[in-house]
Parts: sequence; structure tokens; C-alpha cells
Amino acid sequence: MRNLLFLVAAILIIAWLTGFFLFNAGNSIHLLPLLAVAAIIRAYVKAEEPLYIKKNHTWKIQDQENQA
Repeated sequence: MRNLLFLVAAILIIAWLTGFFLFNAGNSIHLLPLLAVAAIIRAYVKAEEPLYIKKNHTWKIQDQENQA
């Protein structure tokens, strides 16, 4: 997932460079680098996956041990 977000960010930057310098696009083209930065931030700030998704069937027992 992280690599996919970096790929999306790279594509957005390339689209922005192409649109801004080659096609003289309007002001809304500047949203693309903002979206790219958001994708990069999302790639680095990844929430931990919930405990029930992990393939550990004893998650309830471990959760009770961590609280003690």
C-alpha cells in the first residue's frame, strides 16, 4: 500500500509538471502537488492495523495480560 501511495504521488507530480509547463493549465492544476503531498504524508503516517485482523487467535488473552 505504501509503494502504491508513492507511485500515485509521483504520477501527480509528473502530471502537474506537464500541465503547468507544457500546456499552461489554469490555477486548478496546483491542486495536484497538494494531493501528492497528502499521499506522501498518508504513506508515512499509517495507522496500526486493528488487533482482530492479525492472525493471532489469542488476542483477547494478550489484551488482558497487557492491562495487568
